[in-house]
Amino acid sequence: MSEGSPDRDESDGSIDECVFTCPACAQEISVNSEMKQAILSNGCPVCATSVTEESFVK
Repeated sequence: MSEGSPDRDESDGSIDECVFTCPACAQEISVNSEMKQAILSNGCPVCATSVTEESFVK
């Protein structure tokens, strides 16, 4: 993959999207890589439960 070629055609440039599903409250959120890192560091944005990589699916 070269730098100027996104994997997807997204209007906001979010090419590394995945879906986060909280194991505690079952909230599903589409997230980009920055949001994923924030959730891994801070927990679910809805209920604050700690989460692992297993909570994210591409």
